[in-house]
Amino acid sequence: MIQKDLYTYAITNWSMSPVAELSEDKRTHMPLVKSEAQMYSFDDICLGLGLKQKLPASADGLDVTQRSVRLVEFKSGFRNKITRDNFNEEEARCSKTDEICEDYWGIFAKKRSLEIKELIDSIHIKALESYLTLEKQILPRCQDAEEPVSVTFTAVIDADPVDAMEDVLSGLAKRSKRNTSNSLSRVKQALSRLAGISDTDGNIYCYDRIEVLSVQEYENQLARQNR
Repeated sequence: MIQKDLYTYAITNWSMSPVAELSEDKRTHMPLVKSEAQMYSFDDICLGLGLKQKLPASADGLDVTQRSVRLVEFKSGFRNKITRDNFNEEEARCSKTDEICEDYWGIFAKKRSLEIKELIDSIHIKALESYLTLEKQILPRCQDAEEPVSVTFTAVIDADPVDAMEDVLSGLAKRSKRNTSNSLSRVKQALSRLAGISDTDGNIYCYDRIEVLSVQEYENQLARQNR
């Protein structure tokens, strides 16, 4: 929770951009989320702070209401999941034995695992540095709020549809352990320690809530909000 009126400061000082623009993949120039819903560009906000030190690793978007603040990070790269069943066997076939090379597969699988870890680490760093920027650089410029305001971090990833369904079913079943190969579950696990942290007086700092959503889940959420 925070005690600052970020809503009034935001509408006075910043302009909004479409979610489709904020979620654009830098490599393909294609939007991850196809929505004209509007929010603030947190990247642009950080650029405009005039920080003399190194710019923080910032989330893509900032969604603000009078009762809530939500930082949103859009991340592509998870759905390109290659497994033993769907990779190009011809590239891994040994010319001498005409069989799949286990060493090749092992190296390839390890490389893909490291790529996923790099994506998750990037989200984790952005979640941390975005909150620090919000708390130390932006909130001091705002007036006090009459009521506490909740702070959420939302990661929207291009999860495989099977992963998304598996994660939903896992949540409904209230499993204590999630599938560690599931991209949504892995990101949730990595970010879980950033929510609900309390100081010595019992006051929660950092995020009140962490969300990790597939693109479809996030688009459905935006559609419900805009009804």
